[in-house]
Amino acid sequence: MAEENTNTFTQQVGNEIERLAGRGEAPPSPQQQVSPMPIIEREYYTADEFLAEDYEPVPRIYQDTRGGKDYPVIPVGLGIIAGVGGCNKSTLLRQLAMSVVSGKPFLGWEYTGKHRSAIYVSTEDPKPVAKNYIKTMNESICMSAEEAKRLRFIFSSDDILEKLDNQLSQAPADLVIIDAFIDVISGKQQNSASDTRAAMGPFASLAFKYNCTVILLHHTNKGTDNIPMSRDNVAGSQALVNKPRFAIEFRVNKTDKELRLFGFVKHNYCPQLYYQDSAMVLSMDENFVLNSTGQRVPFEETGDNGLRKKDGKYDNVLVDVLKVMRNNPTPISYGELKKAIMEFRDKGETTAENNIKHAVQKGAIKKNESGNYIISHDYE
Repeated sequence: MAEENTNTFTQQVGNEIERLAGRGEAPPSPQQQVSPMPIIEREYYTADEFLAEDYEPVPRIYQDTRGGKDYPVIPVGLGIIAGVGGCNKSTLLRQLAMSVVSGKPFLGWEYTGKHRSAIYVSTEDPKPVAKNYIKTMNESICMSAEEAKRLRFIFSSDDILEKLDNQLSQAPADLVIIDAFIDVISGKQQNSASDTRAAMGPFASLAFKYNCTVILLHHTNKGTDNIPMSRDNVAGSQALVNKPRFAIEFRVNKTDKELRLFGFVKHNYCPQLYYQDSAMVLSMDENFVLNSTGQRVPFEETGDNGLRKKDGKYDNVLVDVLKVMRNNPTPISYGELKKAIMEFRDKGETTAENNIKHAVQKGAIKKNESGNYIISHDYE
């Protein structure tokens, strides 16, 4: 069946070339030809099929070599990058897209993609801003005109999934960037695990359908750039980190504001030792292009841990419960608080009940005269 489909497509291309030649037109270049629709993968397999097959590397568009092994630092699938405003997250992602289309290394990692093509959805920066950055950054990256044709920009979030599906079906890409994710989740709440999963799901499906990497740009909670880098710093429900295969926190280095810190606070396919316990230190040149300095900073040294856990006052559960309290009108009833914690932390009912009990025992929250919950004075 596969051979029959290939022959059919080949015949179609040949017929089209003959038709154009008959009209005195030149046939389209390989870049202009419409690509076939993606191959639909089977949905069901049995384990004996896996045992009979060879090992397969995790699909990736960038890899790093450590200890003689290649690791998929930017794998195919869904990823997220988060940071406070003004830390150059968009600049970093523009650089990644430009590196992909030119097939060049990114932060010292080797390009291993297939198409040297990228799509950048820009909902916050208009065309003049994006254009000026691309022109300036290209002074260092040096994309050719032909390479630059493979970097496509979309400046509207309306019907974005339909637009992306249409673009990818016509010309495949290694990378899709959504800048910013909050602008494409209309009608959904980022503090709700179910809403977050519903919003992220179609982008994950798009990544697997077209065998590409989709990176969502998001933000961290206010003030978290002063505490150590952590997956807990990402704003919104824990599903925002649980759903993607990798999560990056990006920030300004507080000890030298000319430098940036890049850390994988989650990575499903790379070992903890190499990638998820320290941040890369990056410098920025005069054209806004970031480069690795070769230095790394342990996560615990990227911020003041005392601001989070001064005298044992805070822990991860308390931080999340207090986020929920601040995200909802208070006083709040026990049932409403439990439901909100389940949504925010992407946990079950029993865990949410234990979280409330823990927060009460620690004195972080308490009941008022009406039996509803409020934040204790010491934690306001």
